[in-house]
Amino acid sequence: MFEKPYTESRRKVRVLRLYGELHIEMKEMKKALEILKEALALQEEKVSKDHLDTALVLRSLGEAEHAIGEEENATAHLMRALKIQSEKLPAEHLEMVKTKKLMER
Repeated sequence: MFEKPYTESRRKVRVLRLYGELHIEMKEMKKALEILKEALALQEEKVSKDHLDTALVLRSLGEAEHAIGEEENATAHLMRALKIQSEKLPAEHLEMVKTKKLMER
């Protein structure tokens, strides 16, 4: 099962996600949320709402929301990420493990 090469949109989403994750590491959650919301909108519009890359954006968004106390949004995004991952990955896959750990916080 090989994925298609990265399209322009997928590359842009990936860069935005990584940039958002950098802001999470720098504890700049408002900026991270802004960037990750942009990434999610682009991902859902140009790629797919149930793509594994969508799950990565959702997980990062949930992590930033959790950090600023937006628990309801964080839980919703993490649950959606986990649903996508559970449909496409084995249960012990590293990405699913990371998502589950964030949900345990």
